[in-house]
Amino acid sequence: MNARTHGRAHHERGASLLVALIFLVVMAMLSVTLANVTTLEERMASNTRDRNLALQAAEAALRDAEVRLASPAFRATAFPAFNGARANDAAYWEGCFFAGGVPCNVIYTPTQLLPTLGPGAVFAQPRYIVERKPNVGATEIYRVTARGLGGTADTIVVLQAEFGYTP
Repeated sequence: MNARTHGRAHHERGASLLVALIFLVVMAMLSVTLANVTTLEERMASNTRDRNLALQAAEAALRDAEVRLASPAFRATAFPAFNGARANDAAYWEGCFFAGGVPCNVIYTPTQLLPTLGPGAVFAQPRYIVERKPNVGATEIYRVTARGLGGTADTIVVLQAEFGYTP
């Protein structure tokens, strides 16, 4: 009886080793998957933060335009005339913001500059263009197109807003 128990135990020694190796492989696969998921989540959070920075920069430019347009002296500036056909023309806006302002006359930068160094800094200052639309009655209408960058040059947000002023 003792010999049979000893023989059975001799055959079962490799089974526990095999189970332990399979368990170790499964745990390693779970660890690698968890690391990949964590890295992906960090990238998503970083991209969201970067886009929010760009959005805030573009909004700061719109606020600056609103403050400047409240001044009658600033509104007396010669602004390019509004052309509805180019409202969503990407090539036109690329030319305005990248080709030294051509075909747009003037590109403005907000008077209060945003930080470009350190955490939470934008890649470059936001800029905006003011266009004069036809009056509605006695109300002067201006369209402002603002472009903001996030922490990298790849994150761009473009916002448009219209402001009306009755002299």
